[in-house]
Amino acid sequence: MFSTPLHSRLTTLGCVVVLCATAAPVAVATQPRTEVRSTTAASVPTDAQEDERTAIAERARDALTTPLEFRLYADGETLLSRPGEPEGNNYLGQGGSNADRNTYNDFNGLAWCGYFAAAMWDYEGVPEHYRGSQSWRTGLGERFHAYAPDVLPQVGDVLVWTNQDNAGQGHVGVVVQVSGTSVTTIEGNTGHNSDSVTERMYEWGGAGPVHGDKLFRGFASRF
Repeated sequence: MFSTPLHSRLTTLGCVVVLCATAAPVAVATQPRTEVRSTTAASVPTDAQEDERTAIAERARDALTTPLEFRLYADGETLLSRPGEPEGNNYLGQGGSNADRNTYNDFNGLAWCGYFAAAMWDYEGVPEHYRGSQSWRTGLGERFHAYAPDVLPQVGDVLVWTNQDNAGQGHVGVVVQVSGTSVTTIEGNTGHNSDSVTERMYEWGGAGPVHGDKLFRGFASRF
């Protein structure tokens, strides 16, 4: 969808889910939605697209820095995360736990990177089965762009990896900045204890952005 000359100018824009404790009430993420408004990309003016891309990045940055709800057990107490503990993470757990129970997946205990990406898109234009990471590759038709070293994503796009030992599973992350060949993402269900909202930076080239031993597949676009 994007070529390097067209998109390298984007320098400041912006797998499969859980939360940590504090006492005072604070702002928390919107509860997950059960409906998907649209799985297709409507005709949207360019200016409106840029505004929405910026909004996606802002939502992702807020998710990194805002206390978020999580639970350690299915019917356990709802706790609040402490952003920045450790630095660069918003850990949706406590004491090394990885319960995958948080505001993004409605505390259901399932892997939640896909839930997180859908929330950042405000549930507009997401794949029907957005909860699974590979639906971001298979469920969006021409809005998924297979990896090519000379075609970079834009802010607001979703990067997609596949597990090499299980092609039905993988990981996704939301692009919040593109600067030259450096792509910065904010991702759910990764980072500290593999149960955090985390910021990462990747280099675009070779076999694609490296995320553990996963195979990089490309990126999905809202438009």
